Amino acid sequence: MIEVREADGRLLRRIHRDWKAHRRSDEEKDEAKNQYSFSSGRELPPISYDMADTDPAIGLIEIVGDELWVSDPAQIRQGRADGTRIVDVFDLDGHLLERRTLVYPSDPEWDVTHILDSGRIVRVKNFQSASLASRTGSSMQTGDQIMDASDAEDDFLLEVIVYAPREE
Repeated sequence: MIEVREADGRLLRRIHRDWKAHRRSDEEKDEAKNQYSFSSGRELPPISYDMADTDPAIGLIEIVGDELWVSDPAQIRQGRADGTRIVDVFDLDGHLLERRTLVYPSDPEWDVTHILDSGRIVRVKNFQSASLASRTGSSMQTGDQIMDASDAEDDFLLEVIVYAPREE
């Protein structure tokens, strides 16, 4: 359930979406842990994780144009496995419009992507490495992997690519 509220906290509506709780396997817990990154201008202290046994109901929620996009962790895992992004699309009144699958190249470990209101997808290729390389003395931890600026690839150039949707 998603609650839509006014700025003063007054409830406007509730959006309901069917979802069945999924108990995470040990591999899925590790995968979820490795999706979080921490960065600092200096050496990071040890970071520990307390991972829930079940997936959260919502893994991604955002407004794109006049639509509400919602994905659960199972959709996100499936999308990572087959190179897509799967979202349940609602209108802003909370009516489910469709389940949409977007197909575009991306490396979730190194790239950052943004969806524009026009439906175009902006891929900032090699963002993580270029960002880390530009900050000497900084470090970044993703899951249990710790990297500092010396670990970044010098030849990873930051590249911005814009993909336009194909009408079918």
